[in-house]
Amino acid sequence: MKKIYLIGGIATLAVLFYAFAPEDRILLVKTKFNRLLHDPGQLCFDYHAIALKDPKTAEILEVSKISDSLSITYRAKNGFGAYGTDTFGCRLTNGEFTELNQRVESISSRLRAGISINKNEFDTLRKDAKHMTSADLKEVFYLEDKFYYLTK
Repeated sequence: MKKIYLIGGIATLAVLFYAFAPEDRILLVKTKFNRLLHDPGQLCFDYHAIALKDPKTAEILEVSKISDSLSITYRAKNGFGAYGTDTFGCRLTNGEFTELNQRVESISSRLRAGISINKNEFDTLRKDAKHMTSADLKEVFYLEDKFYYLTK
């Protein structure tokens, strides 16, 4: 009987929290919970949010999963103090987001766009190679060869 009262009390507190808490508090709890569960959308968002002008104001509006990638639409304050929306994407490996895979994808997309790459980025990736899958290693070696070919 005590278990029923305990579960009922917790459920009542949760309902009251969501009913009366300000939206920013609810968003904060939801974000913390997603991080705790290692949600790929939240981890991808956290990875990109640091580069925003005001990361504290950023919030996820929508997460779309398309095969092995995520598309995240978010809202944040821009440099002028106004809110704007934008989208960024992340590559997933076995349904998981890793910062290492994102760095490989970033270098790959910049090389395809003809944007110059710093050699130190490859050195950093090589140090992290023990944590990479064989497919990622092949991608890094391919990118590195392409980089050296383009810079000669």
